[in-house]
Amino acid sequence: MDQQNFINSLRAFYQERPFLQFDIELASGTKIRVVHPDALAFMGQRAVVLTTDGLSHHLDGHSVVRISTTGEGPSALAHGLKDNGHSH
Repeated sequence: MDQQNFINSLRAFYQERPFLQFDIELASGTKIRVVHPDALAFMGQRAVVLTTDGLSHHLDGHSVVRISTTGEGPSALAHGLKDNGHSH
């Protein structure tokens, strides 16, 4: 995912109200669930996610391929990589 698409998509999920849990899928296939907005911090073009198991994940657009809701709640937003770099 390009860097600007990553930050824009992540911020959109972070700011959604009511907050909905969402998954961040890495290029390795690993999924990281964000369960609360306080579990996410932005540092310029990077982000840090704290998971319920106490781990911290430092992320940028190069490591992330998709950000999507868990399917719980009223919204079904999905943001992923597109060739033109815009989220969908």
